[in-house]
Amino acid sequence: RVALDETWDVTVWDVARGDGPWIIDFVSTISPATDSALTVKAYRYQGFAVRATGRWSDTSSSILTSEGFDKTTGNATRARWVDINGESDVAAGRSGLVMMTRAGNYNYPEHVRIWPTGMNGGVENVFVNFNPAQDRDWLLAPGSTQSLAYRLVVYDGALPPASAERYWGDFADPPRVTVRPTSVSGARVFVYTHNGEGYVHDNVAASVAAIRRLGESNGFDVEAGDDPTAFSPENLARFDAIVFSNSNNEAFDTDVQRRAFQEFVRAGGGFVGIHSASGSERDWPWYSRLLGGNFERHAPQQDFTVEVVDPSHPATAFLPGRWDIVNDECYYHDELSPGIRVLLAADLDTVSDPLRDPFPGTLFGDRFPIAWFQEFDGGRQFFTALGHRPDEYDDPTFMRHILGGIQWVVVGDAP
Repeated sequence: RVALDETWDVTVWDVARGDGPWIIDFVSTISPATDSALTVKAYRYQGFAVRATGRWSDTSSSILTSEGFDKTTGNATRARWVDINGESDVAAGRSGLVMMTRAGNYNYPEHVRIWPTGMNGGVENVFVNFNPAQDRDWLLAPGSTQSLAYRLVVYDGALPPASAERYWGDFADPPRVTVRPTSVSGARVFVYTHNGEGYVHDNVAASVAAIRRLGESNGFDVEAGDDPTAFSPENLARFDAIVFSNSNNEAFDTDVQRRAFQEFVRAGGGFVGIHSASGSERDWPWYSRLLGGNFERHAPQQDFTVEVVDPSHPATAFLPGRWDIVNDECYYHDELSPGIRVLLAADLDTVSDPLRDPFPGTLFGDRFPIAWFQEFDGGRQFFTALGHRPDEYDDPTFMRHILGGIQWVVVGDAP
């Protein structure tokens, strides 16, 4: 009976074109093969392992972990990398490899199984194993997908610990080069409107049509859809920004889609959230931090007034100091990120709300943030809680507010 599905992605680079080192990346993606959960029981042998040549033994090889442990002391410790070195026939007389793990792997940094000095009589006994489940069971939920990523750096001679640390740093946090347009003109924007099970706004079509018009009048391309399968690295690489326009509830079907979205942001992609986008993915802490908060509730639909807190942003620079909002919802959010920079705040003295207590209570006094921007995890974000009614997307003032948010996440502070 098949219990586990596993896919390996293996990439090999001769990075110095014959002079070494070689780099080998190994990614194992696993998921339960049935509709039942699968438990990987805690055990000392499992995960990603290297069994070295039989020439390497206690006297002809050495092992050093990132935490400074050796062959005698390293077993069952945690490590980010392990350097294995021994005698060889190359001119330098020695060669080796550095095994590396990185954040995102289960139970990172994993424990290592290292055969200690004296194992197997002291000969043919070089074995190193990164083990995500050495000290605990690993529960794989039905339908879930997990990935384990490792890298090997294979070299001739010896490698100083500082060089091993540098190689690991390149693997764990690789340098990124982002090419950004200096104008929103020419940018590509993906408008995403997926609504999971639960309330669906009747403004979705109007919001998409309005953003398409913004694109036509400002020179950027707009694609729209509500299919979560659009969230693949290859597809998202085509876009400069993603707009969650009145999405709600669960936005994705799989963790693979979530990771693709996360990597898009980490690579410098822009994100805009409109109105109920703060109700998407409420149980995913990373998304809440990306958006800047998590929808809690709203006051009854009504007229109210917002104040411009920051008039220097393109989403607010054209507004008066106080902006009268017609028949919209005053959203309240919790889990507000300390990194957000507030653009607009609702004047709660103008909001009739019988449930003012217990939330938001006096959390922000008589004002409450309702639009903001931030830089988070490599990308730029903008969110506005306004935009409940479909006809608001025909309002030039409101759409200029949205345009300013798109411009900022694409261009930033560039002129």
